[in-house]
Amino acid sequence: MKKNGKVITFISSKGGVGKTILSSNLAVSLSGEGKNEVVLLDLDSLFGQASATIFNLRKTSTIKEINLTDENAKNTIKSGMSSAHGINILSAAGYNGGDEYNPALLLEKLKREFDYIVIDTE
Repeated sequence: MKKNGKVITFISSKGGVGKTILSSNLAVSLSGEGKNEVVLLDLDSLFGQASATIFNLRKTSTIKEINLTDENAKNTIKSGMSSAHGINILSAAGYNGGDEYNPALLLEKLKREFDYIVIDTE
């Protein structure tokens, strides 16, 4: 079933104000103990593993590891993601802007597969 996921973004012009804590807690809360499919998208390219630390993961899957071009690969996005506490986690850690990453395409694909996309920005 094709979903039309809602996108919720946390932004601030200053670091250290609690975006990662807020976005992580909201993502877990929205999952409703598995009732909703939620992805936490950590777009901090320098410290994008902060969400991994919060959820006690060694590392999270990165946007560079997700196959956006293969339309025939079922569950390509979900199968490549780390998960914890009922949510999927995807990070931009190490992304330097020169790759084939297309943010609009990524968001469209995530919206089709998840009920909520919670974005933690730089």
